[in-house]
Amino acid sequence: MSKMTRHAASVAALRDYALLLSDPGGRTLSASGTMESSMSKAGLDNRHRNKDGEISHKHGNTLIRTLRKIYGRGFAAGYPETEKLSEVLLQLNETSMSQLRRDHETGHLERKIANASKYRREMAKTPLSMQALQWRALEEIRQRPGCSSVASIAINRVTDDRAESNWSMCVVSAGAADPNTAARAAIYVQQALRRDYDLTPD
Repeated sequence: MSKMTRHAASVAALRDYALLLSDPGGRTLSASGTMESSMSKAGLDNRHRNKDGEISHKHGNTLIRTLRKIYGRGFAAGYPETEKLSEVLLQLNETSMSQLRRDHETGHLERKIANASKYRREMAKTPLSMQALQWRALEEIRQRPGCSSVASIAINRVTDDRAESNWSMCVVSAGAADPNTAARAAIYVQQALRRDYDLTPD
């Protein structure tokens, strides 16, 4: 093979190698740059997973309702306000996750949650009519897993002054939902809504 032929073959090989290292936009990347980029992304993902685990461990029992007091109604959009953070954390969109991560990393998240919780405790409970409370509770139950077809519930007035709330509820018809699942959902929702709502007097 002549020197000219060997030179042409070497140039062609170098050109093909350069194409392999080019991104879709035609920018040539070095092999080390490609590896460093992948390692950097993996490191970032691991740091996020570690931070998310810390957030879930420390604040997993915080209700979405409380976090919306901090970040606005758009936080965890599409999820019931009675859900706990640990139940929806992995499904949060990037905007909501970024807000949590930022405040956690700066050490502000715990203080903000404490202030929001204190504010809610100091607020008087909102009085609702039996019909309004029944509608609200049923909507919350239907958003629980396996309970979308729950047909009806009943709100019962509690007259015992020693009771923590002046109302209770039960599932009247579970519809196509499993009765036990519907009953557990009702207990969960009742506990959450009792923090904020009282039944109006007769």
